Amino acid sequence: ITPPDYETRMAILQKKIEEENLDIPMESLNYIANQIQSNIRELEGALTRLLAYSQLQGKPITTELAAEALKDIIQAPKSKKITIQDIQKVVGQYYNVRIEDFSAKKRTKSIAYPRQIAMYLSRELTDFSLPKIGEEFGG
Repeated sequence: ITPPDYETRMAILQKKIEEENLDIPMESLNYIANQIQSNIRELEGALTRLLAYSQLQGKPITTELAAEALKDIIQAPKSKKITIQDIQKVVGQYYNVRIEDFSAKKRTKSIAYPRQIAMYLSRELTDFSLPKIGEEFGG
């Protein structure tokens, strides 16, 4: 099932506020429709969350209030996934170590320390398992 397009998302939101007899500015609906693109359930959930937030805060619904209410569920733009190879490249450049040396059996300090740094960063910045990280570093 493909996610609903913008027009469909707007139609769903408009129908929902019509059914509930709510008064929400079009700019706020536009904001929700642009930010929540995955599925109808999340779209309706965002609207419900905005309504509850508005009532709890005692403030009228505006685009700014919508942004504040939905900040936890709106995903930041997806950035490029970091790979172990990316980490090896950057750490290698910084420490002047060739990428091949990360997976070599050499244990000299000039290679071992950058390898440990790269392995630590791989664990912290990627979703790879420890065995996979070890495999990428020649283990």
